[in-house]
Order: sequence, then structure tokens, then C-alpha cells
Amino acid sequence: MVIRIPDTFTVEQSEKYLASIRLEPGGLSFFCCHAATGEDFFSAKVQFEQPQSYVSALKECFFDNECLSWKYKQLCLLATETPYTLVPETYYEKERRDALFAFNFPEASATRQILENKLADGTVLLYALPEEVYSFCARSFAAPEFLHSAALLLEQWKRLSETSLYKQLFVQVCGQHIELACFAPQGRLRLANSFEVRSTRDILYYILYVWKQEGLDQFNDRLFLSGSPARCAELRQALSLYLRHVSPVPLPAEAYLRREEWADAPLDIIYLFS
Repeated sequence: MVIRIPDTFTVEQSEKYLASIRLEPGGLSFFCCHAATGEDFFSAKVQFEQPQSYVSALKECFFDNECLSWKYKQLCLLATETPYTLVPETYYEKERRDALFAFNFPEASATRQILENKLADGTVLLYALPEEVYSFCARSFAAPEFLHSAALLLEQWKRLSETSLYKQLFVQVCGQHIELACFAPQGRLRLANSFEVRSTRDILYYILYVWKQEGLDQFNDRLFLSGSPARCAELRQALSLYLRHVSPVPLPAEAYLRREEWADAPLDIIYLFS
């Protein structure tokens, strides 16, 4: 489980860098870039061995890689492909956080640490991490900030839709999982959800079902896709039979400047480091 880092990257340099550890099904990914310049970007992916438990593998990976214990300018632990729910801040009470999450996900809330991310639009995103995973991360990593991948996606997608005159549907495809959010003009969130998928047909079903459910117009409203270039090209070709405006998700300017460097980075990491 060795994470290979550049020879020039040392503990003496680490506090000049932004870092993210992306907690993924069956493993993790480590991302790093210089905080001031956005340059010197590098990443490494670790696949945990089976049938070892996730927390045991995480501990082994942490102790095998000294760089994971270094202090960074900012270190984000990013939860992915885990259930979340959105609560308007007007109705949110921190003391009722566990009950609010359990209302939607009663099974997922058992032996879990419920965490919150506050979004700029006055919404609170609640999600869960296994208690033993959260406890190990909180005490082992240097001043980690816990974030859910969907929080980064929703914040950026809202900004992209604030100047639109049309409804917009954003879809992020990642392995056997999709994140999906629909916005009305001026960045008003109408729907956010995630789905497990087994095939391209499943993805097409969920996109077109939400499109119809939210009353989007096939000639004027917009669909934006992100994920594997090959998968997105396949989806665009199929969806173009039904929808006029199907495009890749617009990326921040920094991503276009460093397109080759960030070519394989997940969209949430691009948003985080931009």
C-alpha cells in the first residue's frame, strides 16, 4: 500500500500544499498541489486488499505512508458514494442531527458518525461515516476537514446555474454511482440525489426520469455531464436523440490551464483545488 510521491516533496515542504484524501469504496486516493500556485499536482490511488475491513486497511495504509501524517496547509477528507440528505438551515438544529439523518436513512445511521457540511445557499448537507473510520481519521490525520463530495459538486453547480435563463441538470458519473442535481434559473436547487447504476441503460433511465419528473424542456433546458470521457461520449450520443442541449460540465479556468495535469482527477477534486 505504498503511495509514491515526487522526490522533491518532503515534510519540510508539506505545509505549502493542499491535500485531499478521497475515501472511496475499497480504497482511497491521495491528491496534492501547491497552495499558492496550484502547480506540482500529483495523485496516487490505493486499492485495499479483500477481505480486510475498511478501517483495518485504512490504518495499515496510514502507517505505511509517512506522508499521510504530515501537516498540510489544508487537508480535506472527502467522503464519496455515501448517503446524504439536505436540510434547510431554517429547520436545522444540530442537537437533532442524528435524528434528521436517520429519518431518511435509518439503517445507515447505526454505528455511524453523522457529519455536516453547510452550503452557501443556507442548506445543511448531512452524511455518515462508520464510527471507527471517523474516529481513526479524526485522531490520526493532522487537522483534517471532513467534506462530502456532493457538497463540492452542489456548490459549484449552483454557481454555474446562477446566470442561466433555463433549468439545468448536472450529472456526475463515477464507476457504479451517479450524482445528479437539478437547478432552476438563478441557481435555485430543485433536486439532488445519487443512484447506484450497473449499466449505461441505468444512467439513461435515471437522467430521463428526473428530466420528466422536474418538467424540463427537451428543446431549451440544459444537461451537463461529467465523468469518464468514453462513458460521457456514449451518453451524449444516446441522449442527443431526446434532448437538444447535452454538454460536458464547464470546468474552472484553472482546470483548462492544467488540463493534461488534471486529466484523470475527479470533478470534486478539481473543484476543491481550483
